[in-house]
Amino acid sequence: MPQLNFTIPADLLDRIDAAKPNYLDRKGFICLLLSEQLTEGSTVRAYRVGAGTSPLVGPSMQDLPTEQVKQGSPAQQGLLNSGFGETLEPKKKNKTKGRNEGKKRPDYTLEFEAFWRVYQSLPVKAAKQSKPLALAAWIEATAHCPAEDLQRAVQAQLDVQERELRTERAFTVAMPDAFRWLRDECYLALLERHEPAQSSKPSWML
Repeated sequence: MPQLNFTIPADLLDRIDAAKPNYLDRKGFICLLLSEQLTEGSTVRAYRVGAGTSPLVGPSMQDLPTEQVKQGSPAQQGLLNSGFGETLEPKKKNKTKGRNEGKKRPDYTLEFEAFWRVYQSLPVKAAKQSKPLALAAWIEATAHCPAEDLQRAVQAQLDVQERELRTERAFTVAMPDAFRWLRDECYLALLERHEPAQSSKPSWML
C-alpha cells in the first residue's frame, strides 16, 4: 500500500485532537477528514503556515451558508466547534528589522577621503586595504599631525613610487595598507625638511 509521509505543526495537531471523537485515533480522524473531502469532490488544500485558507477544510465548506455547515459531518462539525476552520492570518516577519541596528556608518571627512584616494592610487601597495581601520589611524595621527601634512606626505609617497618606477630598475618598495602606514608613522620621513647647511664663509665674502 502506498505510504504518504508529511509533517503537521504542533498547533494544528492540538486542534485536530480537540475535534477528534473519542472512538477514533489521530491517524484515523485525519484519514476520515481526507476521505470526506475527496468524496464531496472538493480539493484538499495542503496546509502551510500563513496560507490564508483553512487546513484540511476544502473551499466548498468555507463557502457554504451557516445552515448547511451545521448539517455537515460530525468530523467537520467538530473542527468548526474547535475553531479549527478559522482562517489563519499570515505571520509577517520584518526581515530587515534589526539587520542594520547598532551599525553606524563611519564619519569619513573630506580630508580623509582626499588622503584615501591618493593612497589607493599608489602603484605598489598591499592588496588588502581596510578603510574603517585607516580612518581610526587617521584620527589618531591627526591628533598630533595636521591633516594638510598627512596629505602632503601621501602625495610625496606617490611621487616617490612613480619616479622609481620610471627608472631603469623599475622597482619601488611596496607600501603596506593605509592603516599601518598611518599607525607606524611612515609619513614622518616624507615630512622631514632638510634645511641647507649654513655657509662657513664670512658674510663679507658672500
